[in-house]
This record gives sequence, C-alpha cells and structure tokens, in this order.
Amino acid sequence: MDLNSNLKKHQGLHPKLIVCHICGREFGSKSLPIHIKACTEKWNLQQSKLPKSQRKPLPKAPDQQILNLDIPIEKLSLKEKEEYNNQANSNFLEGGRDPCPNCARKFLPDSLIIHLRSCKPGGYFERQKKSSSPQK
Repeated sequence: MDLNSNLKKHQGLHPKLIVCHICGREFGSKSLPIHIKACTEKWNLQQSKLPKSQRKPLPKAPDQQILNLDIPIEKLSLKEKEEYNNQANSNFLEGGRDPCPNCARKFLPDSLIIHLRSCKPGGYFERQKKSSSPQK
C-alpha cells in the first residue's frame, strides 16, 4: 500500500463537532446534551440579572424535524451534522449576541463589556460610518 492511498483513507476521519446554539462553541456529540443543559442554566442566570427590558429569550435550538433528523445527534451523517451546525450557528448569531450601542457590532455579553471600554460614542467606528456615507 503506498503512502498516498493511505493518506486519502485517513483524511476526513476526524469526528465532526457539533455547535451549541446558545454559546456558539463546538462539542462532541456525546457531550453536547450535557453542555446544553449547563449552558441553558448559565443563560437563564445571566438573563435574570438583567432588567426585564433588556432580557432576551434563549436562542432556539435547531429544529431536527425541519432538518428531517429523527435520530440522535451522535448518529448523524457528516452532511446532517453540517446542516445542524449551520442552523445552530445561525441561531446563535441571531439571538446569542448583543449589539454595541456605539458601533452596532455584535458581541457576547461578557465581550461587550470589554469592548465598551474602548468603543465610545463619536469614536472610530462612528467616524467611519459618517465618512463612508454619501455627502449631499
């Protein structure tokens, strides 16, 4: 058996990780259900500390029915995992991040606090928006 055919056999054999729809991190298929339980609890705790006007609902989990996935995550094919990950990542990007009030970029809540230390009203991003807008 030559080296090239051996390499081809082993390419793509790494396990495909699954994206958490709440935090956007990747996990193995066996640990994802455990993580989602802890991540949900953390999300609910963080949201309960916010004023009611600032609270957001938990990002939706990918709908396995829409994806035609009636089998457990760990038994999905690579294509099905890819579809699941795309929807989970999309749900995370839409519902799991907060926009900066100054530049409108989106961040995780902890990262937004750090970002706001350097992003001030009238700062770099606001000046960039004004300079790129059409002059009348």
